[in-house]
Amino acid sequence: MGSVIRCVIALKQSLLTSRVKKYPNLQFVTVINPSSGPWLNGSLDDNYQRELPNLNSKKNVLTIGYVRTNYTNRPMSEVLNDIDIYASWSKNTTNIAMHGIFFDEAPNAFTASGEDYMQQVDAYAKNSTGFGGINYVTRTLHVQLILGHS
Repeated sequence: MGSVIRCVIALKQSLLTSRVKKYPNLQFVTVINPSSGPWLNGSLDDNYQRELPNLNSKKNVLTIGYVRTNYTNRPMSEVLNDIDIYASWSKNTTNIAMHGIFFDEAPNAFTASGEDYMQQVDAYAKNSTGFGGINYVTRTLHVQLILGHS
């Protein structure tokens, strides 16, 4: 299993790196998803520890951590824990720091409780330290998603 994961990471990394170099004027927002969120123990395997500094060294790349919400059915404490884990990576070294969070499996039908849930996890991520103070990613993605539904 480990060799398959390494192979997939290497292939995707090679493709991404070539695109980043080929299009230096484009901004690449790269979702980092080690295991449907961060590793459960919060530490990164050697592949991510090797490749994240490479991505983060590029001026036109922003790395953001993947967090699933299960359409707001996932316990909020688990979502907040994932945010904390991604934010903590910058304490190890700024080379692997994330620049924000990507919330997947957001609700596709409005409910007041769903809106409250998403507003709470969004505010928590924006107020977390360890993302380099960059809330640009969250705001940009939010605007793009709204425009996509117009």
